[in-house]
Amino acid sequence: MIRYALSSFLVALSVADLAYAVSMTTHSYAVYPVHYCTPIITAATMALVAVLQFYNKKKGLRTSGPLFMFWFCLALLGAVAFRYQIRAAQSDTPSDPYYFHISYILFYMVVLAQFILTFFIE
Repeated sequence: MIRYALSSFLVALSVADLAYAVSMTTHSYAVYPVHYCTPIITAATMALVAVLQFYNKKKGLRTSGPLFMFWFCLALLGAVAFRYQIRAAQSDTPSDPYYFHISYILFYMVVLAQFILTFFIE
């Protein structure tokens, strides 16, 4: 149940990122196409993860190898971006609004929680 809630939170966070990019466009800030594409791809990926979690539970699988590898790779490779976001938020002159830093930090914390939860049978 916690896994579904965390996956839903990640989808909602991606949708919020997309909404924030759209709102920045309406206020005539410089918004690049990556701010539109990334949340859409992330939301679709996390929705697929939620479907796979539901399917595994329905079929009686206790653990899932592909989901473990997905969370492992996302946690391992996301550490570099997490470090960058922390350092960029602490700089004297931040180049981006703080929303993108906070959003990624929340995203990475939930990814780590999902990775840790893959070690436990639900």
